[in-house]
Amino acid sequence: MPPRATTATAAPLLEDFLVVALREKQVELLYSYRGSRAADAASGHDGKTAAEPNARASAVLQFCFPDVEDTTSLSLQSESFTFTLTQDDGARCFGFSRRLAALGGGDCPICLCVLSMRPWFSLFMHMLDVVQLNYDSIDGFVPAFVAAAMVAELPPPGGTLKVSPVGTYDTVRLHAPYDDERPTGVAFEPLLSALGVSSTVRLLGALMLEQRVIFIGSRLGHVSSCAHAALTLLYPLKWQHIFIPILPTSMLSYACAPMPYVLGILARHVPQLEQEPIEDALYVHLDSGRISGGAEAGDVSAIASLPRPIMQSLERSLSVHVRHAKRSRLDNQAVADAVLNLCMVQLLSLIHISEPTRRTP
Repeated sequence: MPPRATTATAAPLLEDFLVVALREKQVELLYSYRGSRAADAASGHDGKTAAEPNARASAVLQFCFPDVEDTTSLSLQSESFTFTLTQDDGARCFGFSRRLAALGGGDCPICLCVLSMRPWFSLFMHMLDVVQLNYDSIDGFVPAFVAAAMVAELPPPGGTLKVSPVGTYDTVRLHAPYDDERPTGVAFEPLLSALGVSSTVRLLGALMLEQRVIFIGSRLGHVSSCAHAALTLLYPLKWQHIFIPILPTSMLSYACAPMPYVLGILARHVPQLEQEPIEDALYVHLDSGRISGGAEAGDVSAIASLPRPIMQSLERSLSVHVRHAKRSRLDNQAVADAVLNLCMVQLLSLIHISEPTRRTP
């Protein structure tokens, strides 16, 4: 598992912004900034309407509504989640999504989706808050805001990004993270609350061994946040294998892949998953806090692949942070630093020391 690559400095803030609707089990693209730009160039219009979905937009549609068949539940709940798209060169594009029962006077579920190469969870979730609060119609705030965000000057680390939509809309200020390489705004509380400290550390060991891991939960947002949190704990290493934090039902066969992966599925899709010929996958049941499966035939104690002194030290430190969180919010930075300093740095040092000395010819 190689060190994490630096986010390209030249990468734009956004790759695209999409508005997707679900009507009678049919997913429809209402708006795409990139699609609209392509349509405008072809037609000469000043257009605020969406073009036909391009290849990337078509892929996004199924991730916005991965449970497209469950229209009853879709009409009753709103939630935020994040999916990923892997490009040909292996780089990941993040899809920060906000699914809403209805928006702007509409009568169908809608998903707002920001695509970006930057893992700035807090900034883009704030951006989705802004769009949700100001959404008037597909021809109003959305295209004006997205167009302004596309040309906004990126601030230095920790600075303020100013987005000034054309028209009568107010300037929006978004705060950039201090660290461009480390995912920011990732919450560890859902993962630690679901699994507890010991199982979280054992899960970390399984990921270090590049095992196949499937997160299972009843809510999209919970599954997504726990999957992202688990991989964020690997910093400064990066998971280079398949990572689909929200797996659409049409892609359940990905769980049969022979290579390492991290997948997330909804609990109600488990019966369909069980029909697939899956071998040696580790199942992380978020609703019950149970870990099962894997090459160890369900023996959770055997999953602990970290050296015992490191594992015990890390468990003690994380337990302290979890206890403090009962009086206030969990300090995500402290949790990340504990894993980095008590686990990753120590492991990388051990690996470096154990490497045989190479003789020069």
